[in-house]
Amino acid sequence: MVVAMALFALGGGLSFYEGVAHLRHPEPIEQPVWNYAVLAVAFLAEGASWFIALKALRKARKDGESYFRAFRRSKDPSVYIVLAEDSAALVGIVAAAAGVWLSVTFDKPYFDGLASMVIGAVLIAVAAMLVHETRSLIMGEAADPEVVASVRRIAMEEEAVAGAAHLLAMHLAPDQVLLTRELRVRPGVPAERIFSTVGRVEARIRAAHPQIGRIFVEAEAFRRGDPQALPQTAG
Repeated sequence: MVVAMALFALGGGLSFYEGVAHLRHPEPIEQPVWNYAVLAVAFLAEGASWFIALKALRKARKDGESYFRAFRRSKDPSVYIVLAEDSAALVGIVAAAAGVWLSVTFDKPYFDGLASMVIGAVLIAVAAMLVHETRSLIMGEAADPEVVASVRRIAMEEEAVAGAAHLLAMHLAPDQVLLTRELRVRPGVPAERIFSTVGRVEARIRAAHPQIGRIFVEAEAFRRGDPQALPQTAG
């Protein structure tokens, strides 16, 4: 959150301001070769960092999943913040190089100012996206809908379970999920079977989703037409 607000938003605002200043008072580029040299070195450095971040995202990507979907699904800020920052930097370098080339080729210095404004807009857009993604993690982000559906399906496969309600799954860390849920047990199921069912459900959930580290289950006796049945805690 701090990186997004300080680095991207502030940098984007200053870049946009510099672009407006160059448009109002354009100055010709005297020796563009130095501009190109600096931009080339920056592109190589940012490109190497971007490639490393992309490899980390590729490891977390599921089979057949797009990179954009994997990026949105990632809960590890060290992966998606670096990838977003490097992507914005590469786009900005290309925009800067295009601005220099257009300014020199057509002898129109205001192209350099336009390029600076484009860079500022890119940085501000990336800042807004990172603030949104990071804020959800700070406030508590729900687990993926696929994980929630899988957990529900595991519970409903038990013969003693009549229903599953109030399922809440929240990320405590990139690879740690807290799960709380309520199981409604069929009438007449003895207490021993209830506890064994809860234990079996927990074991299957952990086997299918290792990131779910803490599970809290409340087993409630199901009575048809009586939603306020007396709960029996198990697990």
